[in-house]
Amino acid sequence: MRSRLAVAGALALAAISAQASPLDDHVQSLLRDNHVPGIVYGVFRDGKVVKNGAFGYSDLERKVKASTTNVFEIGSVSKQFTATVILMLMEEGKLSLDDTIDKYVDGIPESWRVVTLRHLLNHTSGIPDIEEIFGYDSYRNIYTTEQIIKVADSQPREFQPGAKWHYSNTGYYLLGLAIEKVTGKTYIEAISERILKPLGMAHSGESDPWRVVPDRALGYQFLNGKLLNRDVMQPSACKGAGTLVSTIEDMAKWDAAVTHNRLIKKSSQEMMWTPTKLTSSGVVNYGFGWFTGDWRGEPTVDHSGGTAGYSCEYRRFPNLGLSVMTFSNLYATNVGGVGILAVDSMKPGLSYWTMKPKADDKPSLKKTVLEAMKDVADGVKDSVYFTPKMYAEYNQSSRNNWKQRLDGLVSFTLLQRGRFQATRQTNLGDDIIGNDVYKLVTKGGTYFIVIGWAPDGKIALQSRVDY
Repeated sequence: MRSRLAVAGALALAAISAQASPLDDHVQSLLRDNHVPGIVYGVFRDGKVVKNGAFGYSDLERKVKASTTNVFEIGSVSKQFTATVILMLMEEGKLSLDDTIDKYVDGIPESWRVVTLRHLLNHTSGIPDIEEIFGYDSYRNIYTTEQIIKVADSQPREFQPGAKWHYSNTGYYLLGLAIEKVTGKTYIEAISERILKPLGMAHSGESDPWRVVPDRALGYQFLNGKLLNRDVMQPSACKGAGTLVSTIEDMAKWDAAVTHNRLIKKSSQEMMWTPTKLTSSGVVNYGFGWFTGDWRGEPTVDHSGGTAGYSCEYRRFPNLGLSVMTFSNLYATNVGGVGILAVDSMKPGLSYWTMKPKADDKPSLKKTVLEAMKDVADGVKDSVYFTPKMYAEYNQSSRNNWKQRLDGLVSFTLLQRGRFQATRQTNLGDDIIGNDVYKLVTKGGTYFIVIGWAPDGKIALQSRVDY
């Protein structure tokens, strides 16, 4: 139930239409090329929706168009709600984050009994992730607590609590059980009474397949060349890890409550956004139910969500006073770019489309890239500019594309240059020490090209980003 924004490794380049806005063009490409039925987004400022849009369909069988009032499963964005209730109970003195989970859940395996609520909140428990074990398809089934624990305990604990970080839906399932134990209510009753009702989130609730939910968008998966209907998630299969549904309007209300600390103290909210320090060494950019970091230099906190038929991303830009929520009703859709482009249309500079060119302190690198791409276009057998693994990835189609683009070259400018503190590895297994991003303008379109540099100065990565 998660997904993070990443630079795709695709080598094929698709031109962005000059006639449409980058936002509209990106949405249309997702609908067309990724077979997404529907996409809905909303940009928030101080609890108000200041920009929104709906595209495609919420129901393909009945040809119902997507709407900004549609209800979507929000997957792991639910973890923020779970974590918030845990901190509310902490502030009330009803639990401590350093309590071990066996205080609140019966039948905990012996090896889990050293795991605290804090470990569960920041994914440092070492308890195996139930989703990795039984997959998305199992969310259609009804489970007992004993069954969930048995599934997770079928594999050994992965590390000593606090020593490493591994995303685990099991941890937030257990936190949901802790909420039930302390409050004496079901998970959804506790969430509703403490968050949804006080904030007026009237269209948010549990992903109950039997409940009649007005305006519910139907979920889909694209498999073997076809769009398939997907089952709604069973609450018992997920609980605190990702069982909520919501709308754009309701998420704006949630966003305002987070901004103004209407549910928990400011100190508690900041705790949720504090990166996790590991006991071994290092820091992980995850707090309690939130990823922390920045987007191209602008501080953000965010989380994505995915279920068997839905994808979403919620991202806050605190310094800009803006947040954005994006939904789709297709499994495993990277909708993050829609949100970035939506905010960028109001505050330019977040997207490569509006980013200003960077003074190039190493113009020789640009020359190297252009000469390397000429080798690709000319079909040179062994180019000295690439690592062997990278160069082997180019086929005749990509060579033709690069020939066309270089023949129609208008400009090639540096947008971003970054070097890593430690060597990273590409999908092909090559080491890289940094990335450069260039804006390539041709007679046929505009492209944003990522170049990854190997330690020996050769190109070990060449990919495209759309936003």
